[in-house]
This record gives sequence, C-alpha cells and structure tokens, in this order.
Amino acid sequence: MFNDNQMAAIKEMIKNNLKLYEIGNTSSDVELPKASVLIPLLTKNGEMHVLMTVRSLKLRSSAGEVCFPGGKYDPQDRNNIDTALREAKEEIGLTPDQVEVVCRLSPIMTKSGILVTPVVAFVEDSFKAQPNPAEVSDVFTVALDYFLNQSGHSSYPVNVDTKEMRAVVLTGFGGLNKLRVAKKAMPEPQEGEVKIRVKACGLNFLDLMVRQGNIDNPPKTPLVPGFECAGIVEAMGENTKGFEIGDRVMAFVNYNAWAEVVCTPLDFVYTIPDDMTFPEAAAFSMNFVAAYMMLFEVANLREGMSVLVHSAGGGVGQAVAQLCSTVPGITVFGTASSFKHEAIKASVTHLFDRNVDYVQEVKKISPEGVDIVLDCLCGENTGKGLSLLKPLGTYILYGSSNMVTGETKSFFSFAKSWWQVEKVNPIKLFEENKVIAGFSLLNLLFKQGRANVVKTVMQKLISLYDQKKIRPLVDSLWALEEVKEAMQRIHDRGNIGKLILDVEKSPTPLMANDSTETSEAGEEEEEQEGDSDNKERTPFIP
Repeated sequence: MFNDNQMAAIKEMIKNNLKLYEIGNTSSDVELPKASVLIPLLTKNGEMHVLMTVRSLKLRSSAGEVCFPGGKYDPQDRNNIDTALREAKEEIGLTPDQVEVVCRLSPIMTKSGILVTPVVAFVEDSFKAQPNPAEVSDVFTVALDYFLNQSGHSSYPVNVDTKEMRAVVLTGFGGLNKLRVAKKAMPEPQEGEVKIRVKACGLNFLDLMVRQGNIDNPPKTPLVPGFECAGIVEAMGENTKGFEIGDRVMAFVNYNAWAEVVCTPLDFVYTIPDDMTFPEAAAFSMNFVAAYMMLFEVANLREGMSVLVHSAGGGVGQAVAQLCSTVPGITVFGTASSFKHEAIKASVTHLFDRNVDYVQEVKKISPEGVDIVLDCLCGENTGKGLSLLKPLGTYILYGSSNMVTGETKSFFSFAKSWWQVEKVNPIKLFEENKVIAGFSLLNLLFKQGRANVVKTVMQKLISLYDQKKIRPLVDSLWALEEVKEAMQRIHDRGNIGKLILDVEKSPTPLMANDSTETSEAGEEEEEQEGDSDNKERTPFIP
C-alpha cells in the first residue's frame, strides 16, 4: 500500500514510461477495418488498478466475455482516441473530461482481420461506472499487480464463452429425429494436431449405422458424427509441422467431422491435388483408400483376375470399379439397384440387379466363380460370396448394411443377419484353398496405429488421380441442415457415388425448418418419426 504522495509519484512515473510507446497516427493509413479499446488506469486503496468490463449476456457474440471498453471505428471519429472515448462513454458512462489519455500502443490484429489500437488513460479515482445493460453486464477493477505477478490472485467469477461453430449433433441413438444442427465450442489444436476450416465432409453408410447405435462399442451421445472432411488449414498445434496455414487438405477424423471446424492428428491429414474440388476430396479419402487396400493390400489384385463387388453404384463400389480399370484384363461383376445400371454400366463388366440370384448369373458367365469378393452386405451374402470363390480366391467383408432395414436399430434384423451368416469351417477353407478376411479402415487408423500404411496408399492414389486414371464420383451436395434428407437418401440406396455435406451451402427453404439450429443442449422438440418421409428431397446434384 502507498500513501497519496507516493501514488502521485508512481502515477507520474507510469505516464512518463508509457509515453515512450506512443505510436501516434501511424496506423490511420492502413486499409483495414479498425477499432480501439480504452485501457483505464486508476488508483484504489493505495494500489494501481485497471478497469475492465463484462460484456452483456444478451449479446449474440462474445456474451459474458471480459474485456476493455471499446469498439469499431466510426466515420465521425477524428482518430482512434476518439473511438475509444466514444465507446467508453456509451458502454460505462465515462465522459472525456474524466479521462487523461497517456498514449496509444501498437495495434493488434484480431483473427477476424480487425486492427485494434489500445489507448491507455488515467481516469478519475472517484469515477462511478454506469454500465449500459445492452452492452455491459458488469464493471470491475483488477490490481495492476495481477498482470505483473499473477500468484496469489483469484480470477473474476464469470463464464467466458469460447468461439462457437455450427455442427451436426447426434443427441441419442435412433431415428432421424436424433440429429440436430447446434452451436458448439470451436476446438483448438493440441500438440501434433491440425485445425481445419471444413468446406465439405463425406457421408457414408457407416454414419447411418452409428446414428442407430448399430455398431460395436458405440461412443456416448451427444456426439458429432463423421469421419472424413476436406477444407483449409487454419492453425497448427504446438511443435507441429508439415502444413502451412491456408493449405487445402483432406483428413480422417475420429468422429466430429460434420462441423465447421475440426482438429485431427497430423498423420491423418493429406494435401489435396490442385484441380480437385473440396467435395471431390471429401469423397476421395475413405472410399478410395478402402477400395485400394482391399484390392491390392489384402487380395493382391493382379492382371486377368475377376472381382465381385456389391453396391457397385455407391462410393466404394465406384472406387473399386475405377481401380480395377488400372490393371489389365480385370473382369468386374457388380450388383446394384436396377435404376442405377444405366449410369454405371460403363465402369462394370457385368452388372446384375441386387434383388436377383447373382450367384447363378455369375456362374453362367464364369463357371469357376471369381477371384475376389468384396462384401459390404453380410448376412446371407457371406455364404454366397464364399461359394463363388475360385481356389486361392479371397472373400473380404467390409460392412454389414443388411443389418439396417428400418430407420432405427432392429434386433430382428440384427438376429436375422447374424443367423444367415455362413458358419465358417477352417477345415473347409483349408480343403478348398479359400481365404476369408475382414477390413475396417477406421480401426486400422484409430485403433491399430497404421497411419503410415494409409499415408503410403494415399500417395499412390493421388498419383493415379494426377494421371487421370481415377476420379471421385459425387452424387449430391447437402447443407448441414439437410443431413436428415441426405441420410434418408443413403438409407433408400438412392445415391450413385458419394453424398457430401457442403458446410457453406444454404439449405433449401423446405428443408431449413427440418433440422432446426439449437444450442448444444438441443432444446427443440423432437419431430415425429416419419415426418421427413412426406417432404420432397431436392439435393444439389453437381
């Protein structure tokens, strides 16, 4: 504590020292949006204090944030000092005659591109703040010593909101009514992570199974779904190198992809080729990596072999067909809904309706069967696939979409699919010289630590893309608010190629009311099951 004379001397010393940092009007000619804040100093109880404010909780942005009085430049302001004083008067009733301006410090650039000039001033010790409730909820002072030596001080008891973003939130396992677009705190990258401003994210049949809780050991809800995205690098975690801010990238994410911003480990991020769009990049990573690894890493695809792929019109099916075309003499058998045949017939050698007896159809053409079976259906198709294998052939299971029949998880469908799965006899495999395998790209990445293997595969795929040998097929683009309709399209097997959530796309008016934006808690009432079935779905098809 200091007496009045000592405080007066300290005050003069502070003024003289601060004036050394005066910058004048050096920033006035900079062509950027400008703002000023007032840093008010005063003496209180024999100590130097700084006056601060708490932003009104009614404000749409930065509500509850602790800050200094200040705001944006107005054309009526002669300079940045005028801006700071005007804002201080509007916010806390501090009039210019109660202020002694000391100096202007070097401006600071905010993340939103605004140049903010701090104006340091002494205010009368007798000043009584009059907060404007529309802008300020509280005014308080903090001992200047706190900023010089923080030990022994407690923080001001106020909840400071972090920056927010839009995200698709799954509030619980079940039907489409469990999905909401909500505001969530924006993540920041940890050491070894990359922060990505998302432009597009992929939607897979696996996401539908996650929504239903139809997977092993599902995570707790609420959660943000999605495993792949494409966007722009916005920041790098501490001690993290490999990308520059502004780089165009695609990435795998262990959930949380369906949001405006994601953070994911560096090992799961890859550079996008210059001529690849963000929707194409979001359609590329999971489908083509899975297809490549199953064909070349697991089944050892070689010239002259034959492949049977189910759901040939989907994202993985089309990736398989394209990759097979890079090897001479490959015969591709495919099953798909009949309405897709015209669109995909050029990429598949022999195409069958998904509802016919494809085993007999394949054997009419190739009595010995096929070398590779890629099965995303499971159930009765497991036995059929094994029966079609040639000696030394490989059957690979990479999905179980037959378990999904209705909008919500069905124990009957699960039990039926399980019952219909061929009970594998190892001795029979030995006698028939057949191989049975499984493939889960996400487990390989997130549970089994094979990111380096996937990165090598991605490099090979990008080389094939640069040679114009492969190209991702995008079915349609949907806004985040249209996620329910997009999921229904996958459920109905209506897509040819990949469905993409376009983060910057505005929803159509019909759909805008369907996925109401809420807070993270999701206070909106749940809509009734089946409501969306009565609405016309109109995606943007590129």
